[in-house]
Amino acid sequence: MSPRLYIRRALVATASGAVMLVAFHASAQSLDPVAATELFSQGRDALKDGDFDRACPLFAESNRLDPKVGTLLNLGECEEKRGHLAEALQAWQNAVNLSEATSDPRGQIASDRLAELTPRVPRLTVRISRDSPPGTRVYRDDVELGGVMLGQPFPVDPGEHRVVAVGPDNSRRTFHVRLKEGDATEIAVTAKPAAPGPSASAAAEPPPASKSSMPSRRTVAYVLGGAGIAGVVTGLVTGAMLMSRKSTVDEHCAADGACDPTGADAAASGKALVPINTVAWAVGAVGLGAGAYFFFTASPTTSARSASSQHASCTGALLQVGGVF
Repeated sequence: MSPRLYIRRALVATASGAVMLVAFHASAQSLDPVAATELFSQGRDALKDGDFDRACPLFAESNRLDPKVGTLLNLGECEEKRGHLAEALQAWQNAVNLSEATSDPRGQIASDRLAELTPRVPRLTVRISRDSPPGTRVYRDDVELGGVMLGQPFPVDPGEHRVVAVGPDNSRRTFHVRLKEGDATEIAVTAKPAAPGPSASAAAEPPPASKSSMPSRRTVAYVLGGAGIAGVVTGLVTGAMLMSRKSTVDEHCAADGACDPTGADAAASGKALVPINTVAWAVGAVGLGAGAYFFFTASPTTSARSASSQHASCTGALLQVGGVF
């Protein structure tokens, strides 16, 4: 079978889903590689000068305009240096995911930094106390926490965080919690008015005694859904790469299958991408389907999670990420 025909048949198997999703992705995000390169250069200069508050937004905007592993590596380093550990954790994770999708060897750097940072990032679990009136809404640092986020540990930056419970009558109670690196803390909040006492300030309810429990169906749904989304993203990336290889084969290979070196390289690369693309779409479909099933069949109640507080410290030499875009 000629390289041209092999890649064309592989594309037919995935094009029905990939083309539509790639088109949607392209329309939803305007790419501008030229502007992204300029912003990246400005970010590197600011990073060298130690101006992290200027450098980090520049890297973030550069990555939005043209996602690159090198940009994410610099963004992770920048956010980590200015103490935004949760944002740094996300940047390192995104660098790992993108490097896996594009076979970028710098993925090992991102993976090592992710493993070093993970135990340092504080985790905060917020739940609604049983005595809070039905319909209570909860906000953490002005961001509303949906039902699926309550009772789940989420990474936050070290420092003080404000949690507000809003009752159905718009009554409010504010809770403050301070976390250090490595902390894992749970608080229970309520919109019920505080009982009269010597102090009018609201205090967070102490967490219940620790007990083991099976993961909720909602938790399983989000884990499977996340795996499905990762599969779809990988399918999109490899699908786009397959289209690029096909275009190269069309230009550098004759109809009888004879190819110049450029066409032969593109054909070989396309063959290697076919199984990755196929598996990615399968994982995406299964993950999203199973996640949807567990989500819609989950009980509306949220089980209470036990709270634990642990402190971990991690020291190591900082890795200087080169200015490779």
